[in-house]
Amino acid sequence: MEIQTVQLEELMKNPDQYIDSVVVTEGILIVQEDKATLCIESDEESVCLKISDDDFLDRLLDNVPCYVGGKYLYCDSASIIGSVFLEKNNFYISCVVRISIFRGGEVFNF
Repeated sequence: MEIQTVQLEELMKNPDQYIDSVVVTEGILIVQEDKATLCIESDEESVCLKISDDDFLDRLLDNVPCYVGGKYLYCDSASIIGSVFLEKNNFYISCVVRISIFRGGEVFNF
């Protein structure tokens, strides 16, 4: 399995180049309710890539404490390895192989 390293901004500008590829990219992981996205900036109005992986949120909750009482369950810098797919003219990342969450000097890998 060949993994391509790509900046999230580049991935968002040229998604066709990465469809069906395994990539590693970095951004701000935002989770609100049951919706997970990797964004360029720390708000959902930013350019974001949807994460669609059946057990991603369960794995995240098992490995990283969520924020309580705020707008988001998670809003942290992250590095993610997964596959880029296209469905109904929307592209997303799935089949997450590995993620690293960076929070307050700690790194959570799973």
